[in-house]
Amino acid sequence: MLARYWTGRISNDFGVAANWDAAPGGPAASSPPGPAETGLFLSGGVDCVLSGDVTIGGLVTGPGYRGKIDLAGHNLAGSPAADFLLAHSGDFALGSGVLRLDGGALGWAGLGGALDRGTSTVHLSGESAIFARSGDRLNDLLITAEGGGATVLTIGPGALGLANLKVSSSGSSTVILNTAEHAPRLVVEGDLTLVVADSGAITVDQSGAAPDWEIGGNVTVEGGLAGRAAWKCGSGRLAATGNQIQRWDWSRVSGPLEQIVIDKRWGALVLTGSLACLGWTHRLGVFDPGGHEMACHGDFTIEPGGRLAADPSTMDGCSIAVGGRLSIAGRLGARLRLLATSGWRLTVIGEAVARFVDVAHCDAAAGTIIDASDGTSADGGGNLNWRFAHWPAAGAGNVAAAAVGSTGSTAGAVHSAGGTGQVSTPGSQRGAIHG
Repeated sequence: MLARYWTGRISNDFGVAANWDAAPGGPAASSPPGPAETGLFLSGGVDCVLSGDVTIGGLVTGPGYRGKIDLAGHNLAGSPAADFLLAHSGDFALGSGVLRLDGGALGWAGLGGALDRGTSTVHLSGESAIFARSGDRLNDLLITAEGGGATVLTIGPGALGLANLKVSSSGSSTVILNTAEHAPRLVVEGDLTLVVADSGAITVDQSGAAPDWEIGGNVTVEGGLAGRAAWKCGSGRLAATGNQIQRWDWSRVSGPLEQIVIDKRWGALVLTGSLACLGWTHRLGVFDPGGHEMACHGDFTIEPGGRLAADPSTMDGCSIAVGGRLSIAGRLGARLRLLATSGWRLTVIGEAVARFVDVAHCDAAAGTIIDASDGTSADGGGNLNWRFAHWPAAGAGNVAAAAVGSTGSTAGAVHSAGGTGQVSTPGSQRGAIHG
């Protein structure tokens, strides 16, 4: 690959040939970098500003260059397999343009100045990689594959922030987002969107690793119903952290997902489709199951800072299956409201304990008895297989006979705590759950 060396001899305009040398120290280049040349920024301090859209064969900066590279609202693209590697001591401003790579690496782990993301879009396809400076943020990240092509994007180690993440396959193409190799921490401040064509496939592969995800916006799957979206989960976590209402629909994604964590100071997390996960921890904020099915393969926990939506029909029609232990708790003066105007199901395989809850119309008869007998919980009626304080102790093992409380709730036959069983996983996320 030929090279052009930035000097800024005449001005700060990227497109002026006299600002470039054909070799270190001269002679002057006959043209600025194009699709067949790599632009090298190795020394000096003159800023470089794009004056139009540019396609180049690569971009490499070194620590001896002290200037700023500014896209200034224009688009910067790399030829196929071109790398953009930034290690200069100045800034890199993306502005409002598009930075486009097809099969190359985008790296700025060694950048000494600021990465100004602006309102830009970074668009990657082909065999690509991102190696970020940990803690930096991009604006929108778009990952695509077209026709019958394939895109594999590897995300390097450290923390990477994104305003929004969109993954799209068209035609019969496939996209693989590889977070398994380096187990990064991905912070998506806004929305995660998967767009799958009827003959396409998207796979998020983090199996065998522990990447962490934080999502502050909505999760949606768009495109043809015949398309395939798969989530190969790792041992990290997937957290809802936004300070507004978030709507998550994972129903078309084959899973299960990782450990789900709800940690929201403001707004609510609303399910708009079924979900399966390895575990569930609700630490802070409001959750609305939206009448959908949830399958938790491991332990299911709601801590005293977690709340359900205040609507009295919050739990209507929903079904929660727990393959491990259940531990749910409100707090004194603010019981956890598990209320409904019609029936909902809770099936637990392992030990199940509830404290400071207010529950109604819950059918837990298919699993372990829910122990709410410490005197802190309220029986709102219509509950099956719950033990409240006003019921006599049932003894160890299965409840031999039904006991009816004054409100009409019933404790029925259940499995012994910690037993092994299977629960049905909703939709495309089906699979056995073992206690």
